[in-house]
Amino acid sequence: MTTDTEIPAHELDDPDPEAALEQIEEVLPILIENLATIPDNLGAAFDYARQRLGFRTALKRPPAEIVEALQLVVELGVALFQRGSVGPDETVTLSIGGESIEVQGHNSYYNSAPRWADAVGAAMALRDEQSLARLCEFDVRSFQGSYDDHWNLYAQAVIAFVNQTGDAEALLEQMASSAANAKRFPERGRRLGVPLARLAQAVVRGDEQAVNEHLAEGLRWYRTLHSRAPEKHEAGLVVPLPYLGWCARAIDRGLSCEVRSDYLPPWLVNGSFRDAA
Repeated sequence: MTTDTEIPAHELDDPDPEAALEQIEEVLPILIENLATIPDNLGAAFDYARQRLGFRTALKRPPAEIVEALQLVVELGVALFQRGSVGPDETVTLSIGGESIEVQGHNSYYNSAPRWADAVGAAMALRDEQSLARLCEFDVRSFQGSYDDHWNLYAQAVIAFVNQTGDAEALLEQMASSAANAKRFPERGRRLGVPLARLAQAVVRGDEQAVNEHLAEGLRWYRTLHSRAPEKHEAGLVVPLPYLGWCARAIDRGLSCEVRSDYLPPWLVNGSFRDAA
């Protein structure tokens, strides 16, 4: 593969992204404030946080604002799956925005493997190992929602990799096979799930050439699929968090990234955002 492969990001199609972002900034604190009384507010807040990240990214806000948006995605993701780990008769203490919130356990369709994968990707990009470890405490048998099976295999593989408790490469191989035969969203499985599995495998193996090959393949298809309606209208899909996370992990493992893309801000990929903290 030649060096410096360029892959432009798709454009978010929203008539007034500034106004949409302003509304999200107003709604998010209200959702979080009422987590204890309205259980599904936590999942809704996580989805809003992903949209907030997408709008800030599309509007080319400063790196500090992008990092802060990523941090909220991680915080709410950890809280969502921490709460989903216990039953409604138990209580759990969540940490959001520096505050402790005691709530009853609650597991719903928001506790899906694709949302978990986004939270994990954000944690990897931020090098937030503590949050990554917390996310990997979730029991994959407790995932809810409707999606293709390869996402469950992906979660098992990530947990095996992070916790060093299993054969991550073998699980990723199973994921690739499952994604190639996805039934619910077959094109997304083939075009996005398979390259994600291969990218993660390459990072685990330390195969730099394969990392760049599958990263480029996945991002090209990400751009193609998300340039269509309805995906191009969805702010929560602006940032390909699993791909971003594995790219950052590749750098941390001493591999170079030859793919240049607005999907992969260099200050996030190389970790230099921490120097400004």
